[in-house]
Amino acid sequence: MKKITMILCILFILTACNNERINEKHRLYLEELGWSIKSFDTKETRELSKESLTFYDSYQFSFLENYVGKELDVTTYELNEKDIEGDNIQAILYEYNGEIIGSVGKTKNATPGILNLEDNDIITNE
Repeated sequence: MKKITMILCILFILTACNNERINEKHRLYLEELGWSIKSFDTKETRELSKESLTFYDSYQFSFLENYVGKELDVTTYELNEKDIEGDNIQAILYEYNGEIIGSVGKTKNATPGILNLEDNDIITNE
């Protein structure tokens, strides 16, 4: 009984720690687009290069064009929703000076693997 209680406590703490990392502004942003966050994945700061901008522009993600050479906070979440094949979708949010400037989705069933999160009715299996 003591072991079960300890295991439950550890699971509760791990779940609580994971949920603490979900930024409320991010949650609201994704909910407005029709998505819900399952869990926090990563957060990092990246300098946007011209090469990466070319990649995103070729798939019409032009929200990054004014940020070449600037450091962006990039946060990734796993979403509750699944793609058409039933696989996980990740949301990648880009921020500059604390403001969300845009987002992309990532799934292995999209070509080239990224997608516009505003098109959620096209890719989910709901």
